[in-house]
Amino acid sequence: LAEEVAKLQKHLALLRQGVREECKQKLADTERRSASTFISRLLDIVADLYLQEQYR
Repeated sequence: LAEEVAKLQKHLALLRQGVREECKQKLADTERRSASTFISRLLDIVADLYLQEQYR
């Protein structure tokens, strides 16, 4: 029984690791896709303007 529990725990750990890696990959893909959207570029421009002395 203890051997079976150890096997299942190892399998569960591997599944968790796989899911974690998949989530990281999906996040990276989403960040890459959204980095060039109109809204993100607009927010970058507004942030740059906000940091300029003449707009404070």
